[in-house]
Amino acid sequence: MLAEAMRAGEQVITFYSDRLFVPWWIMYNDVTADGAPGGAEWSPRGFWGYSHLIEHEFVRNTPCPDHRIPLRDEPLQVSLNLDLSLDERHDGVVTGPVREFFADRPQACAHTVRSTSDELRQALMSVEFADQVLYFCCHCGTQQGQFGGPARSVLQLTDAERITPAHLVGWLQERDLSSNPFVFLNACGGGLLSSRFYCSFGHELIRKAANCVIGPEIRIPAVFAGAYAVELFTRFLEPQCHLGRVMREVSRHLMDEHHTPLGLAYGLYRGLDTRLVVSGVG
Repeated sequence: MLAEAMRAGEQVITFYSDRLFVPWWIMYNDVTADGAPGGAEWSPRGFWGYSHLIEHEFVRNTPCPDHRIPLRDEPLQVSLNLDLSLDERHDGVVTGPVREFFADRPQACAHTVRSTSDELRQALMSVEFADQVLYFCCHCGTQQGQFGGPARSVLQLTDAERITPAHLVGWLQERDLSSNPFVFLNACGGGLLSSRFYCSFGHELIRKAANCVIGPEIRIPAVFAGAYAVELFTRFLEPQCHLGRVMREVSRHLMDEHHTPLGLAYGLYRGLDTRLVVSGVG
């Protein structure tokens, strides 16, 4: 039934589940017989994330925020939570371009760089936390439990201190993210919302009222991650540009102009309509 719907034309689809997480955007089915260019046996349009607007939504215990991010008199509040050592290993092209992107837009965006777990802890524990965009570019992986139990998801910033979803929950204690931030986990597997063995950062942030979460479903090349972020932010910072359409536009650009499908590896959780809105505009 899904395959037939995907062949019928552009669709807007929301998948609802708290337990089943599938990389919908990378899913592929054959298009119509005349859909493949130049007689090729496949077409980019066969990838669901290339042709359609898709998000994953949740059913239980996840407060649904307003997907409008208000732009008032002050600049957009952006935090860059980074492993700066990535630039040392990759000639400055992983976090460097993103830092430069926001540094060149001081009137539109007020950005803060955090490179240690303590800086992140202090920010999340502060009642004045106001990040509207929460961007991570760092190491993300899993670690075996101390006594041989299930693995746990971990993030590491420049100081290499292990940060787990339990840390985030503890730092936020009994309160939600009142700023309802757009969270971009630009790290290997950052878009994996759950597995049989552990809960992820993205899932906990959604539980804490994040506006939406995006991130790659797979291990992603570090250099590509930096380039993808610049492409996405360039488009998204225009008011009323819906995040779902922005992500599809970036995926198409990377596929058509640079011949890479890696943009399709980025998943979107609760955020097709996430957008910047000038105060007083719907």
